[in-house]
Amino acid sequence: MAGATTLVLARAELSARLADGQPWQATRRSTYVFRRDPDAGWLCLIDNSYGTDLLDLPA
Repeated sequence: MAGATTLVLARAELSARLADGQPWQATRRSTYVFRRDPDAGWLCLIDNSYGTDLLDLPA
């Protein structure tokens, strides 16, 4: 089936207040891979909501 897989790149701008009232902000770049299934619609094969930020974690 042609066109049955798609790569989705997304950016989310997050903001909140911490318990102590201080503002918090972060940008998250996400990567997803979806496959279209004739019976079930689009299924998420890879859900990497942290994107390449995972590479920055200490070893």
